[in-house]
Amino acid sequence: MQPASERSFPIVACRSSLWLLIMLNTDHLQTFLAVAETGSFTAAATRLGFTQPAVSQHIKALEGQFGEMRLF
Repeated sequence: MQPASERSFPIVACRSSLWLLIMLNTDHLQTFLAVAETGSFTAAATRLGFTQPAVSQHIKALEGQFGEMRLF
């Protein structure tokens, strides 16, 4: 079994009337929540023990999974 930080889980999303099955990485989701709660990539990185570039990469990966949708 994978560690919690490496697990992904499916989410169903509707985009342009098409239903998509997307696998979301839990680290990326935790990063998204930290950025949303702190309002800052730098503060989120500090909270999570990541570098700011790693936080940026996590958010970019999530944006890519949703068809380049900007999250922040």
